Amino acid sequence: MFTLEVENEQVAESIEDLVNLMYEMSRHEVNEIKTLVYWSIATHGHEHLNKFPILRIFGGTSTGKTNSLHMVEELARDSSFAKIKGSSPASVRTLLSITAATKGTCVFDEADSFPTEHYEAIYDKAGAQTYKMKKDKGDFSLDHDINLWVPVALNGRQPLPDESHQNRTIEINTKYFIDGPRKEEWIPGILLPYNKLCADIASQIDWAGLQSNQKTRALEVWVPLRAVAEYLNDEDFLASIEQLIERRKQESLEGRADEGDHRVLNAIIKLCYIAVEEFGDKFPPKLKQSEIADEIGYTPRETGRFLGILGFETRKSGVMWVVDLSPAKLKRVADEIGVNDEWINGLSGGK
Repeated sequence: MFTLEVENEQVAESIEDLVNLMYEMSRHEVNEIKTLVYWSIATHGHEHLNKFPILRIFGGTSTGKTNSLHMVEELARDSSFAKIKGSSPASVRTLLSITAATKGTCVFDEADSFPTEHYEAIYDKAGAQTYKMKKDKGDFSLDHDINLWVPVALNGRQPLPDESHQNRTIEINTKYFIDGPRKEEWIPGILLPYNKLCADIASQIDWAGLQSNQKTRALEVWVPLRAVAEYLNDEDFLASIEQLIERRKQESLEGRADEGDHRVLNAIIKLCYIAVEEFGDKFPPKLKQSEIADEIGYTPRETGRFLGILGFETRKSGVMWVVDLSPAKLKRVADEIGVNDEWINGLSGGK
């Protein structure tokens, strides 16, 4: 069903056996199983990284979410499994901090109410140190001993609604099948013999050399798993990541179509298009800020704020103008925020 070409044939065969076994014990697709396995392998190199994705499995009742977490629990580094339904944010923070101190992995079941304010600290080592007040003999002081830099796998019923949380997370959706898994259900301890394999593979990867310099969070979140796939020479999985990133990018752009910066830029492009194509004028080097505002129904002040965000220069000469406009300028701004306009592309020689 699934094969690898690795210099160490024994490693390749063992990973193939592991993926195929987990495939039979679930309804996950092969690349979803690989995601569980490669994330688990990467936990064994966690202390050498600066950023690490949260693994989140979501789906309805009786879709195998908990069993999938148990599989991760048996493969990841020194896992601690806990049901946290009804737990307070403070108690979850304590669990994270204790596990971080022992260099373990947190695996949280029934985690719909997981405190999302911890996502940044879990994902980014630079922000992992958190603080709270502690009382000693009537005096309050800051407790500096709370560290949330720890690998976390959890589950929930619904996908994350907030894009900033999504961008720190790798999510897998489970689905209901009346017949359950393809063959037998997960049996406690069945994957434990593969834990050493995961640790051995992790020991062969230069994690310290992977410090992320990716331009986008969509790329950055996959860095640890890409390192595992590259070590295993898994070209299919690497290609699937690229496809997923591109799909997420398009979904994000579609979702942002009504946001202020996009609306302001599209209004500028439209007014320039009308001047050139409908009135036969030269490309306008400036536009009245009020005209842009009227085009999208914003106040001049709101429009001015987005013009500043986009990097357009404004100047007052009787009225407020947006100045130094050119096809190249609009093309550069469009590329920066992910707007694709054929007319501007044609004028600037871009694609």
